[in-house]
Amino acid sequence: MKARKSEGLNNFNVMEKLDWERQKTTGLNAGKWIPSPRERKEMTSMYKETTLDKILRPENLHQAYEHVKRKGGAPGVDGKEVSELFDYFREHSPEMIKQIRERRYTPKPVLRVEIPKDNGGTRLLGIPTVVDRVIQQAINQTLSPIYENQFSSSSYGFRTRRNAHMAITQNLGYFNEGYTWIVDIDLERFFDTVHHGMPSQK
Repeated sequence: MKARKSEGLNNFNVMEKLDWERQKTTGLNAGKWIPSPRERKEMTSMYKETTLDKILRPENLHQAYEHVKRKGGAPGVDGKEVSELFDYFREHSPEMIKQIRERRYTPKPVLRVEIPKDNGGTRLLGIPTVVDRVIQQAINQTLSPIYENQFSSSSYGFRTRRNAHMAITQNLGYFNEGYTWIVDIDLERFFDTVHHGMPSQK
């Protein structure tokens, strides 16, 4: 069995070499430098996939699209509905990906709406366009596995597969261990008042 496997591999290498020789001597490639099978392998091994490459993988973008489609939600400032995403990406995704790679893509402004709070006040909510939500989700799917390992095990806010109910359960465990103090610290309306220009300049 080992000899037969080795023979098949050798035959494959021979056919690949013959195909390379044919490309060098025929058609439009005649007289041009064509990398050999060995050179192609070395060139491929030299290429290292970047984080942006991972974000823009077709399967990652498709997964992000499916996520946004499944969650639905209101449209952003452009009025585009989730139901319009498929046709939009079918027509515009190549140019959109090119713009992202060339650092020319500009997200649309976020639609600001007020939602009521339990205490009678209101909270400002930002609604990105459905297209920008797909891009944000593609970024999130790529970066979250990297950063999740760096978060505290006691952190539950805005994290994958974690919620406030799990934080309450952990606090009940602390009560059972004899702890009786809870310190609640909150920066009121932080994201409404923070100077957004300063962090973006860092």
